[in-house]
Amino acid sequence: MAKGDSRGLLLLAINLGLYLYFVNNKAYYLAAFAMIGLLVGLIWVFGGLPVVRKLVFPLGYLVLMVPLPFVERATRPLALFTGVCSGALVKFLGLDITIVGNAITLPNANLVIGAQLVALIQSLPLLHRQSLQPARIGCRTNQPALHYRHSRDSCPSGAYLD
Repeated sequence: MAKGDSRGLLLLAINLGLYLYFVNNKAYYLAAFAMIGLLVGLIWVFGGLPVVRKLVFPLGYLVLMVPLPFVERATRPLALFTGVCSGALVKFLGLDITIVGNAITLPNANLVIGAQLVALIQSLPLLHRQSLQPARIGCRTNQPALHYRHSRDSCPSGAYLD
């Protein structure tokens, strides 16, 4: 059984203060980061530093779950930029096109750019999180994560990443 470490109380106190400050100032996304720090402090206090070291990847992965505040504000300008760029490309190819805001009018179709782009931007953190999963799949050895193996014989399953 791992023994706790009182040095984690300092991390716990700092993150508790940050959490209360951010919630009071309505900076909820920053409060979410402070809450993750609180969790790390609790694990350090009750489990000790070796347990924190074992949980570095899951705790770091948890950081990716915090929604960022700029995503909603960035989607409209990105939609307009996408419309302008795609419209310029279509005009360059010689097609008749009219662009009004994020609406594109072709001779036989009307397109509105935006809803799909919002969904794509909101799913980017999920795609990033999913790209980290293969880094933890493979042989369980004492080698660090993402350490390339020199031969297939060192791992019975043939995986090159830990």
